[in-house]
Amino acid sequence: YEINLGGGAGIVVPVDPNAEPPPAPSASGLAVHLAFDEAAGSLTALNTGTAGAAQNGAVTGATFVAGKLGNAVQIDGQDHIVAGPTPVTGAAARTTSVWVKMSGASTAIRTALTFGQNSSGGKWDVDIDTAGNFELGIANGRTDSAGSPNVADGAWHNLTAVLPSGATTLAGAKFYVDGAPIAFTATSAQVINTAAGGSLIVGHAANSGTFQQFAGDIDDLAIWTRPLGATEVAAMVSLANTAGYDAGNVDTLLAAFASASNVTIDGVTWTYRASGLTGPAGVVQTTATNRYEINLGGGAGFVVAADPDPQPATDGLTVHLAFDESPGSATAINGGLSAAANDGAITGATYVAGKLGNAVQIDALDRIVAGPTPISGAAARTTSVWVKLPGASTAIRTALTFGTNSNGSKWDLDVDAAGNFELGIANGRTDSAGSPNVADGAWHNLTAVLPSGATTLAGLKFYVDGAPISFTATSTQLIKTASTGSLIIGHAANSLNFQQYAGEIDDVAIWARPLSATEVRAMVSLANTAGLHYNAGDLDAMLAAFRAGTDIVIDGTTWKYRASGLTGAGVVGVGTGGNLYELDLGGGAGFVVPLGTSTSDALTVHMPFDDAAGSPIALNTGTSGAANNGSVSGTEFVGGKLGNAVQFAGLDRITAGFAPIVGSAARTTSVWVKVPGPSTSIRTAFSFGTNSNGGKWDVDIDAAGNFEIGIAGGRIDSAGSSSVTDGAWHNLTAVLPSGANKLGQLQLYVDGAPITFTATATTAINTAATGAFIVGQSVNSTNFQQLDGQLDDLAIWNRPLAAIEVRAFVSLANTLQYDAGKAEALLSAFGHGSGVVLDGRAWVYRASGLTGPEGAVAVATDGFTYALNLGGGAGLAAVN
Repeated sequence: YEINLGGGAGIVVPVDPNAEPPPAPSASGLAVHLAFDEAAGSLTALNTGTAGAAQNGAVTGATFVAGKLGNAVQIDGQDHIVAGPTPVTGAAARTTSVWVKMSGASTAIRTALTFGQNSSGGKWDVDIDTAGNFELGIANGRTDSAGSPNVADGAWHNLTAVLPSGATTLAGAKFYVDGAPIAFTATSAQVINTAAGGSLIVGHAANSGTFQQFAGDIDDLAIWTRPLGATEVAAMVSLANTAGYDAGNVDTLLAAFASASNVTIDGVTWTYRASGLTGPAGVVQTTATNRYEINLGGGAGFVVAADPDPQPATDGLTVHLAFDESPGSATAINGGLSAAANDGAITGATYVAGKLGNAVQIDALDRIVAGPTPISGAAARTTSVWVKLPGASTAIRTALTFGTNSNGSKWDLDVDAAGNFELGIANGRTDSAGSPNVADGAWHNLTAVLPSGATTLAGLKFYVDGAPISFTATSTQLIKTASTGSLIIGHAANSLNFQQYAGEIDDVAIWARPLSATEVRAMVSLANTAGLHYNAGDLDAMLAAFRAGTDIVIDGTTWKYRASGLTGAGVVGVGTGGNLYELDLGGGAGFVVPLGTSTSDALTVHMPFDDAAGSPIALNTGTSGAANNGSVSGTEFVGGKLGNAVQFAGLDRITAGFAPIVGSAARTTSVWVKVPGPSTSIRTAFSFGTNSNGGKWDVDIDAAGNFEIGIAGGRIDSAGSSSVTDGAWHNLTAVLPSGANKLGQLQLYVDGAPITFTATATTAINTAATGAFIVGQSVNSTNFQQLDGQLDDLAIWNRPLAAIEVRAFVSLANTLQYDAGKAEALLSAFGHGSGVVLDGRAWVYRASGLTGPEGAVAVATDGFTYALNLGGGAGLAAVN
């Protein structure tokens, strides 16, 4: 600061000589940015940097998995990604950055990325040496950073290398691990002269495909054609760890800083401050008044103000057609803010089973007219729809449209003849040739976002199944959606027979705001996750709760807000950290569902078989009550695994009403068995449904003693798994995840441990509602696959138990003789963060500090009589 108090005299406050000055605006930006946020199975890693599609990556072998920032790529052995030509050559200034996750030391150097050629000084290898140190190789020259942090420890680490302007050898380079500079020595004075003839490769060195192969996960690869300053590197890492920002977001923030302007990123507004920020340069801070603030040099930077009184967004979910009406309904109800004004009048379309509940089947001249155009002009918007199309076509197919057919005045969500997702606006269209084919008979989500301020097709953002796709705009026509048109499902705005759709459509959603990439990913992940299958309305309710920082109950499940500590922005984590589900909605903040919290998913059937000897009824203590009580025929009650059990021989059986779970609904079935030895035929512990293709659910033991499931027209083969016919008690548990309907998607456990198996057919699981529920033989007939042996504690949940829950209830049975009902009570208490008393023993909730193996009861550990770690050190402990 300086102030003239008259005649040129006054006072100055000198700039801190140790503070790094703000960087000047740079014309050389982020050339390569491979975020690796594509969906599993994608063969192309998109470059969103300034070099464009020329540096898209061709994926060979690598798989997309959950990463540090959204998705990542997992590289093993021969896997690699070739991403176009060398992006920076000679000794030109540069910054290369990448996140890596590696487990353990190695006998060889591992190269995360390289470009150039293997000639003296001609390559740029970003390496991890055998001891886990970050180094750089250039051919005939290498750095040695012995003693620097070990980055091969199974955690995510950022590796950044900077070649400053004017530097020509390794000695002039700068290296950072997790944003902090590291010391190194250069082993030669070889001049850096990166060859222009090479390629950018992820997964091995420039020398050859088998040289210095990488094994581990890689995320968010970024290459700038300028040297980032130390503060900028620190900011990149700090923003990733707090706000969940990738290099593209960071570059946007740095560009705004250089122009001293505010900027909105993923729906969050960063307000520029010219001075007054006192935190460490490059480190995101949280204060009493600001959600985030970051000093980018000399006290200048940005703040994100905390909202003292969060209000529901007025630019919310305008239209939501869930299509969950009953078959034959003539109206599709709009659950969005525009309400009945955008209800849909159905012509010809029929209701069928869909992606999320019901859907509509559109054929030929079928359509749904759903009121007036919901968003007009170039107003920001997000449009989303789930589509299921059987194959390619000779014409474009329009899923939904609004506006009118004049230049720039319509908004057509299209699938082109080859199955690519595109958008048409009249006299303008996008071309996304090479993007994922969505006309393959499976369900796919198509989302188009028009950001605030964008006015042409080039400014759009497109997503397929939550992952961004690249496209080109075929014209610069201005977007000016007409307010006089209608919202139509099934054809384009042009006319009834133009670009007719033929297939299924579900969950149409239109927001009057641009959803962020994290929100789009979350929408798709919540829809796909076992046990959830949330639609756009559920997502919108969750986003409103997130803005308010409050818990929320959706479909009977309580999601608890967390201000920090979550990872994997936009991707639902299952069975991690002591939680059934967790979802990071940005910056580590989001929601968790602790194990046992869900109240809509229940222990439907529980037959403990603790009835007295001679009893004609086996009581069901599950939520279905007397409807699934068992009528005993021939079986005897004897001493069992947990109290009494039932003994079967010959034609003995128990008939327990009708099938408790039908169709392909998610389920967990569990039973304890004691069978004396192998047999010449399959033996069924229990069965429900009917003997039609996919129509039954047989819990079987094959002739060799292996646990299997049969569904009529299909069976699994678990040959080689543990034999359960050794005269001892064993627990057999089968889980059908939500959304699954094939045998190959099952999860099977023996005594709480998962077993491997193969499916002998692809018959769809469709358990018949009209069939019986029988214990002791298959539903086929009274003498089919009869059981000889004992059964105890039969339990059926109408939800898929997580692996840790299966381990827990087996461990509780083996240590404390708790049956499934008591285990369920314990899990429920944990989910609600409360204690419970079982059999006179008090269990207290512990949020952390339990050290025993996850899912296993530990005895005399952590100062307690018994302790059960249900993930991340959280669980319950018995004090007596």
